[in-house]
Amino acid sequence: TFNFVFENQMEKLQNGDRFYYLERTAGLNFLTELENNSFAKLIMANTDATHLPGDVFSTPGFILEVDQTRQFTELNEAGADGIQGTADDVAGLDGISGNSDPLGGFLLTPLVIRDNPATPGADTDYLRYTGEDHVVLGGTAGNDTIIASIGDDTLYGDAGNDRLEGGDGVDMILGGAGDDIITDLGGDDNLQGGDGNDAIHAGNGINLMLGGFGNDFIVTGEDSNEAFGGPGNDFIFGTRADEMVFGNEGDDWIEHGMADGSAGENFDTRGLDSIIGNDVFIGDSVADRMLGEGGDDIMVGNGGQVDRYIGGSGFDWAVFKHDSLAANVDLNLRAFDETPVPLTAASALARFESAEGLSGSSLSDILRGDDADAGVIASSGFTGSVLTNFGLVTGLQQFVGAAAAGSDGIVGTADDQFGSGNIILGGDGSDLIEGRGGDDLIDGNRSLNVRISVRANANGTGEELFSVDSMSELTERVFSGEINPGQLAIVREILTANGPGFDTAVFSDVLANYRFNGQVFDPANPPTPDINGFITVSHIVGGVAGPDGTDRLSNIERLRFSDQSIVLAGINSEPVGLLSIRDAATATPDNTPSEGQLLEVSIAGVSDADNPDGLITGPVTYFWQFEPRPGTGIFEDIIIATGLGDVHASGPTFTPGADLAGLALRVRAIYQDANGVLEEVFSAPTVGVGLEPPPPNTVVGTRGDETLNGGAGDDIINADRGNDTVNGGGGNDTIDAGRGDDTVNAGDGDDTILGDRGNDIVNGGLGDDTIDAGRDDDTINGGPGNDSILGDRGNDLIIV
Repeated sequence: TFNFVFENQMEKLQNGDRFYYLERTAGLNFLTELENNSFAKLIMANTDATHLPGDVFSTPGFILEVDQTRQFTELNEAGADGIQGTADDVAGLDGISGNSDPLGGFLLTPLVIRDNPATPGADTDYLRYTGEDHVVLGGTAGNDTIIASIGDDTLYGDAGNDRLEGGDGVDMILGGAGDDIITDLGGDDNLQGGDGNDAIHAGNGINLMLGGFGNDFIVTGEDSNEAFGGPGNDFIFGTRADEMVFGNEGDDWIEHGMADGSAGENFDTRGLDSIIGNDVFIGDSVADRMLGEGGDDIMVGNGGQVDRYIGGSGFDWAVFKHDSLAANVDLNLRAFDETPVPLTAASALARFESAEGLSGSSLSDILRGDDADAGVIASSGFTGSVLTNFGLVTGLQQFVGAAAAGSDGIVGTADDQFGSGNIILGGDGSDLIEGRGGDDLIDGNRSLNVRISVRANANGTGEELFSVDSMSELTERVFSGEINPGQLAIVREILTANGPGFDTAVFSDVLANYRFNGQVFDPANPPTPDINGFITVSHIVGGVAGPDGTDRLSNIERLRFSDQSIVLAGINSEPVGLLSIRDAATATPDNTPSEGQLLEVSIAGVSDADNPDGLITGPVTYFWQFEPRPGTGIFEDIIIATGLGDVHASGPTFTPGADLAGLALRVRAIYQDANGVLEEVFSAPTVGVGLEPPPPNTVVGTRGDETLNGGAGDDIINADRGNDTVNGGGGNDTIDAGRGDDTVNAGDGDDTILGDRGNDIVNGGLGDDTIDAGRDDDTINGGPGNDSILGDRGNDLIIV
């Protein structure tokens, strides 16, 4: 038989039939079927043979059946001499010759046990072999318990809800139809659940696990395994040593075991995403590779430093609910960095592809979307990534609201969809959120949560008995039979944090280039949420839509623009002052960088009233930026290509290269104040790398409350009336604060400052400054350098 099959296969291969190669079946259900098949199965499918050994060319020591009438061992019961296999042997009680169990065993343990010691009375559904031979153990259509020993055994559960244990050895266990519980103590095994809601635990060894049809609960064990969930909504719990994990058809929950990759469906190497499965991935603390493929997938990281989030087709989410150090996510960069607060050297390089949604942790996160708009999202993945399945996530339709209205303009109809930008949810904590391009939906308090719900019925319906966050909380109860895997259902839900939090939405351009609920910003009437709780912010440059798009914001306390911030709700003290870019060799301010020059940045000129004594003493992360379109005032982070991927130019020092020639530089710093709020502060822009400094800049204010910013050169600033904030920046500036209670941050350089009337706060910054505080009660801090200070009238506080 073997020669015929082998020779016939070789002839087929020579004639061009290449179906033999597994690589040709990647992405097809046929791959799972090939892994699931065996020559023994082929023989049984085409003959009346049953319960053959998994290695059909081997000779088992015994073939034993739960239904002993179907068993043939060539043995009868021992006769008067008490020895089996002698002339006085007799048929058993069933009167059938040749079907008796072999005698033997160790001490008081028989070789074959048919009475379950855990149940009262005699049993007809229990079979245990305790010997050393390689055996085949066959079940019935009932609920059987079958236990093998240390040999290389084959176990068949057949129909019914069976319990199968392979013991040690290289075993093949086939559960068959029914809700089976399959376990194996050790060895390199092939475990197949078959039809039904099966629970499979591989134990030690290198194992192949196939759930088959039904909603299965699979635990891969301690060593290297490959798992296939099969059709159905499966739950797979892996280990770091696992090979590829496949969810296959259905909405699967895949937890851990993704170091070598995990595919929500069949790992289609052509990326066709032909199978739709709304899968959930739960990462480990190591590098995970999550491939959602088709469907709306949710990928939950767990602090792995080089995770891969690849959504494929469908509206997919990257979620950071388990991150213990908060998250700093940049979808445009396709990389993940640990939060800069607290500072850590374990920066990461997780990558994102075709991920449209972001949800943060319970801490203060930095979440930055990408530039995907309606055109990009419609073509993301093979079949597009527009959100249409709103019912999958409880509360998502309510949050998206009018943004989901399709061509009919009515929410709640069949054509509802959202695909114009990212959905970014901050969750708990005080988050910094930047939508970037596209029309984004941003919420500071909401988050996306996933959990496993245990229902009353084995088909996943009925009331919820309880829920858990991890399969590990259910393992013991599932394998004891208390919980049927069919009772498990995945819950996806939008939750809202109770706070307190102070969340900030970040935009790339100056305030004047935005509209709020369709209106120009009016300090006397700041924007307020509409009846649905949203503020709409539109980027308008020169009368046309700008690159930031039109974003809808909710639960946001502050709006930050490139020139100033607007506080909408809550109480927070803004950082005062600017970062200083310096020549690292001399530690002196330098706003004229050149190629190859080592630069450094200092935060010494910045204070924060929310911190003790206004000092910023905690961890600070610096990001170096450049102005790609000179004169626009819009700066972007500098990205550096490395062997591990693209990373931000970050840290206290930076050396500009030839690629930045003629472009202005700036530094962005992020720190966390004493109230837990993430704050951003910037340096004044430099001149273009290698260029001469600009001529003096003249800035004239009005009678309102304003923020006036100088540049890198020698500025002349007249603030006029109002309670103004004046930032001189670099250069030797001349500043007249005018009337009102003003805050003056002169910055670097030898500045001349007149506080004029009002209760002013004057910070001279670096350099030899000349300060006349003017009338009224002023606070004057000359800063480093040899300063000349005149308090003038009033009760002044002078800090030297």
